[in-house]
Amino acid sequence: MIPGAFLGTLLAVLIAGPGVVVWIWIVSFFISPVHFVLSTAAHRSRKRTSSGSISGSVPDAVRQLTRSRWLSILSALFFIPAALLAGAALPVLFLSGGVSGAFAFRPGGDPLLPGPTAISILVAMGLVWITAGGIRRIGLYSKFTFYGGVLLLLISFLLGPLPEMGIIWEDIWRSFQDSGGSSLPATILGLTIYMALTETGSGKAAAISAAIRTDHPAKAGLSMQLTLLLESAVSIMTLLFLASISGAGHLYDWYTTSGAARQGFAQIFEPSLFDLFRAFFFRAPQSANVSGMVFLAASFLLIIPGITAWWYSLYHNALSLGGRKVSVAFSLIFFFTIVLTGLALDFLGPQVFSWTLAGTVLALMVASLSGAIAALIMMRASRNELNFFLESREAKAALAGDFFLILISVLPQNLISKVFGWFSLIPFPGPLRRPLIRAFASAYKINLEEAEKGLEEYPSLNAFFIRRLKEGVRPIDADPRSIVSPVDARASRFGKISEGLLIQTKGIYYTLKDLLGGSEETEHYMDGQYMVLYLSPQDYHRMHSPVECKIQGFNYAPGKLFPVNDIAVEGLHGLFPKNERLTSFLLTPRGRIAMIKVGATNVGKIRVTYDSIRTNRFFRKKRDIQYNPALEMAKGAEIGRFEMGSTVILLFERNTIEFAPHMYEGIKVKLGEPIAYFLRK
Repeated sequence: MIPGAFLGTLLAVLIAGPGVVVWIWIVSFFISPVHFVLSTAAHRSRKRTSSGSISGSVPDAVRQLTRSRWLSILSALFFIPAALLAGAALPVLFLSGGVSGAFAFRPGGDPLLPGPTAISILVAMGLVWITAGGIRRIGLYSKFTFYGGVLLLLISFLLGPLPEMGIIWEDIWRSFQDSGGSSLPATILGLTIYMALTETGSGKAAAISAAIRTDHPAKAGLSMQLTLLLESAVSIMTLLFLASISGAGHLYDWYTTSGAARQGFAQIFEPSLFDLFRAFFFRAPQSANVSGMVFLAASFLLIIPGITAWWYSLYHNALSLGGRKVSVAFSLIFFFTIVLTGLALDFLGPQVFSWTLAGTVLALMVASLSGAIAALIMMRASRNELNFFLESREAKAALAGDFFLILISVLPQNLISKVFGWFSLIPFPGPLRRPLIRAFASAYKINLEEAEKGLEEYPSLNAFFIRRLKEGVRPIDADPRSIVSPVDARASRFGKISEGLLIQTKGIYYTLKDLLGGSEETEHYMDGQYMVLYLSPQDYHRMHSPVECKIQGFNYAPGKLFPVNDIAVEGLHGLFPKNERLTSFLLTPRGRIAMIKVGATNVGKIRVTYDSIRTNRFFRKKRDIQYNPALEMAKGAEIGRFEMGSTVILLFERNTIEFAPHMYEGIKVKLGEPIAYFLRK
């Protein structure tokens, strides 16, 4: 996505002036439904291969929805050359030009720098390592490299010469006013090249959408529709870098002297284009080019996932064309194309950049035209999927916008919680220990009479958070049918699980499937009941077993650490499934119970007594553990603890319990008090 949008904007501005960026935003908005239609259709037609993986593509969708084999073959044949050029060749040229611009333009250069061939081999090796881990490694790598790449881009921009924003907007507006009339053909050409290089309608996004975990194809289509709008935002970044590179001056003046004369296709893709591109990475002519080198590092981080996405899409399009053998053959061709591009640039020089870029644009134009025709054919089927999704109750949870979520997602909640966890472990000096802990207890109205030890015996804030209570302070209800509260908490919500949905707050739902992270245990709790117990900093932080049971195993789902207070519950859609969770599966003769421990901001760790698992680590992965034999757990026995306040969610198997008559939403409950009763005696 990044190299295509970057080069597309550069060429569009070179052809039609900086005002073309406004047209890019407008046209991207109106063309984005093409991504939706193709991605929805590909997700709807996906299938499971003999190896167990999920496969979906535009050719598969065309074959299923139109029953036309030849249209499907044409769609795949148009996509393959575009994938080889845009996904394998172009990124190698981009990175080779970046290395040349960041280092070789400096006085004396650096003979130890890797050349295009070495860069292509490194890229191929990195691709092999990422793809060997499957779709999970691809997703995890892409997530972290995106965050790192965006951060490095910002640092590079701040370290380099900063453009004057007022001049940029003036140049954009001046050029936009000139984009009609005699300049209209140049504007159309610039837009066409930009849309081609951003893979609009090519089918790449559709193949990726097939791997999205959702039961609603329209939901996957809507998420992929946003990628085109995100790419249009890259055009702003390109303009800023273009305005700040050495010698750029006013964007409009630069366009009239460097680009306005390039009205023919051959004139646009001449060898001097490579030098213009390299200049993006040469941002400090008078000193060490730190800004350019940081920009280069960001490019490496952002481009490798893009290459992986192209390979993934090529593999599944080829699979649709001729099965596994054909897909493996084209995968090998993809890897060879990467290496051959580096060799060609080494031996043939800068003209390879122009030739390949021109070929890429033409191939992507053909693929995009094919995709647009396919989108028109499959538009009705995708619209029906959208209507079906909008009529489902899950749409309320999925389409609410999550604007507040976007705002607080900017903050690294997991890192903040980890830092707070470290801070809470710092021992207080002896003389300060008692007054500091007493001040904290006073602020949150904690009953110190119930604590097992005196204040001076808690060396740190964390030790006080996880304090034990005095013997007998929380008697456990002895009725064998009773299900007791496992914590001191407020019962913020409870009720029936209807159609696989749980109510978070009025008008906001989340799915049982998402909450349990796709566990095989999900089916047991469909149409069952649930209760949400919120622990504040005031409450006792240890958790106990609500019944006498056997622990069958647990499921750990890494996630965010958003707050779980009332503001977050009412403002963050699907809050609990987004947060880190550790679920214990309890089995009793009267029914099953899932005890879900939800992480939150400032929860340093979630710990359990029956396993050594550690949560909120820098490197985390999903775990699903089963015990054989199951572990015995007495009613009221300690099962775990939060290292700060959070939430426990109890799930009950269908037709097994009834809530205690005294329960109501918002009631404060204590550990050991009955909150429900088994129906079976």
